[in-house]
Amino acid sequence: MYDYRVSRSLLDPPLTLAGLLLAAGLLLLGVLLYRRRFRLEAFAIFWFFLALSVESSFIPLQDVIFEHRLYLPLFGFALLLPALLFHLAGKRPAGLRTATGFLLLVSLVFGGLAFARNRVWRTELSLWSDAARKSPRSTRALLKLAEAYDAQGSYALAVEINSRIIRYQPRLAEAYLNRAVAYKKLGEAEAALRDLDRALEIRPAYPGAYFNRAIIRRTRGDRKSARADLDRALEIQPAFPAAAYWRGLIYLEEGAADSALADFNRAVAIQPDHLPALFQRGRLLLRKRDFERAAADFSLVLKHDPGHVPAYNQRAIALAGAGRTEAAIADWREALRRKPDFGEAGFNLALTYYLMGDYARARECVRNLEAIRYPVPAAFLRDLQKVAD
Repeated sequence: MYDYRVSRSLLDPPLTLAGLLLAAGLLLLGVLLYRRRFRLEAFAIFWFFLALSVESSFIPLQDVIFEHRLYLPLFGFALLLPALLFHLAGKRPAGLRTATGFLLLVSLVFGGLAFARNRVWRTELSLWSDAARKSPRSTRALLKLAEAYDAQGSYALAVEINSRIIRYQPRLAEAYLNRAVAYKKLGEAEAALRDLDRALEIRPAYPGAYFNRAIIRRTRGDRKSARADLDRALEIQPAFPAAAYWRGLIYLEEGAADSALADFNRAVAIQPDHLPALFQRGRLLLRKRDFERAAADFSLVLKHDPGHVPAYNQRAIALAGAGRTEAAIADWREALRRKPDFGEAGFNLALTYYLMGDYARARECVRNLEAIRYPVPAAFLRDLQKVAD
């Protein structure tokens, strides 16, 4: 997040030596205070260094600066300042008033600074905007800022930020990938493909780039190339549930149901709550007339997403196929309660009532379907009319 120069020696930069001297001076002050029986003040100084040593010592860290590392160490500062002031003030009323007033002023200032900093941390966008403003050439801050813009739907700004990164670092594959994703969401497929090709030139084993290129190629009807990209993504990163799911969809579109089922199984094995894979696997199992397993998959979808209306409809079909008609009717009714214009569920319910011989309810369902202009098959209407007559 921070774009500070890393120290290479005591004099590179010169402030390194100054910092070491300051730290040594503070430690010496702690020793002197301890010897003069300023025990609380000495403890506060030692606390700062001991708490800081847990993370900031000889162990190499990726993030050499991180503000949360000072939360515990700064308890020492919060203890040292009032302890020193009140120690120096003694029992003189004027001194105590001065110390108290000064501490109140310091508390107000630091409280205001904490409030301002909390506002910066309020959202991803505000946090990374602040970081990028303070460190305009920090690749990490800019990448995170672009991701924040993308997450809130500001795709043009995401493109702009990633373009800025590329100007500084023209061989950063991640920036090309992120810009390609933003271009794709803006509907600029050609620009997205150019960036993905460039990302793969820089980093040939980049599963995310293969994955996103596959999605665009599938959208454009080039299933063969899309599947080849997904094959490569899964070869590089076998535990890539989204790639397995999308390859399964392509297999499904090509009529290779068994291969599709294998990929949906793979996606769910990697990520058990991968709802799209569970839903598509359930539909495939329905086609294979494996009703109980299909219903179980749709139940898992609804467990994680109770508002997934199509899953109610599909589970109802599976339950009806398994002979559990009342449970199926309950699911269709729930689907229609959540989405009254869901014609497919309404027709399935009408057909079920018809097969049960409950023609009055079947006709009621048909009236509801006609109200939403759902195209009820003419043959079904004729059959329903015959039994009504």
